[in-house]
Amino acid sequence: MAGCVLGQRPYLGPDAAAVREVFADHRLIAELGCGAVINVPVVVGGRTLGVLNILDTEGSYDEDSVAAAESLAPLAAAALLELEER
Repeated sequence: MAGCVLGQRPYLGPDAAAVREVFADHRLIAELGCGAVINVPVVVGGRTLGVLNILDTEGSYDEDSVAAAESLAPLAAAALLELEER
C-alpha cells in the first residue's frame, strides 16, 4: 500500500493472498466475501489526498479493471478537495 500512497501508483491485488499482504484487517475483508482489491491514489498537484479502495470477490479484477478505477480518481479528487475546504 505504501507504493500506492507514497509512490502514487495503483495496486492490483487479484486474490485473497494479495489482500492478506496489504490489509491488517484481511480476516474481516474475507468474512465480507472480498478476495480482490484495487487501490488507486487520488492525487492533486502532486499531493496524495487519499486512496480509492475497491474490493470484490477473488479474481474479479485485472489490469483493465485498474484502468477503469483510475478514471474515477479525478471524481474523488473534487470531493476530497471540497472536504478540505470545510
